[in-house]
Amino acid sequence: MRWNELIPESAWVVQDLLTKDECEHFVLRAKSLGIQDKTATGDVRHRNSTTVCLDDKEMADRIFDRIRNQIPQEIVIDEHYQNPGLVTKNNQLYGKWKPCGLNFRWRLVCYPGEGHFGPHRDGYYEVDEHHRSFITINGFLTDRPPGFGGATRFVKDEIDAVLNDDGIFSTSESDVLHRVEAEQAGTASVFFHDLMHDGEPLKTGSPPKWLFRTEIMYQRDPKSAPTLTKTEVEARQFLGLAEESESNGEINKAILLYNRAYRLDPRLEDQQYG
Repeated sequence: MRWNELIPESAWVVQDLLTKDECEHFVLRAKSLGIQDKTATGDVRHRNSTTVCLDDKEMADRIFDRIRNQIPQEIVIDEHYQNPGLVTKNNQLYGKWKPCGLNFRWRLVCYPGEGHFGPHRDGYYEVDEHHRSFITINGFLTDRPPGFGGATRFVKDEIDAVLNDDGIFSTSESDVLHRVEAEQAGTASVFFHDLMHDGEPLKTGSPPKWLFRTEIMYQRDPKSAPTLTKTEVEARQFLGLAEESESNGEINKAILLYNRAYRLDPRLEDQQYG
């Protein structure tokens, strides 16, 4: 396994994170769950793909053991913390966080020949106030032939969402900062959720693109955490659901959830992004 830093302290590229057999196992599982019979949901101008979910704790534990010594061993969030992949200004994240495993819910994704995913930030997964994800693992399940698109692209943070000539939300080449391409299955991007990125549109003649997604979970030392009221806890739950909906392209649902969160705790609207 080769582990290379892409963006200092924020994003890495990992070769051979999954073995060929593990990739094939996930593709077969996805097909058995009917992923190819599904149709894309939400606004296909933003995202054109289908997804199935499965729980596999054994695989999560195996991959966590494989990477546990390579990932950030402690995240200490306070008023001085700076990371381009964690732009949240919510002081309720303050504290000392250490990795504790992977989310064992895997999302398996298939992009058809015209598939793409417009620029976005990833949502996080939260178990409770002291257990949540900070880092995405997003990898390729099949070999990608060169020249057919489909790269994971990290893009400029502040870009306008505009339709390109093909009528989809994508990123101009001038706004692309880094590209992660995979001729070999098992290659993955590992990055803090708030880094803006997209899925490059597939080009004519491309075979489907198959991906997996999960998250690295962190546990906070309770002694280092600020105290939340019941209302603040509920507001953050709605905020997490909103971010997850947004990352899935469910924009209208996300707006409703954001509004519920902000009504409960108006400070979140100012704190969410710096």
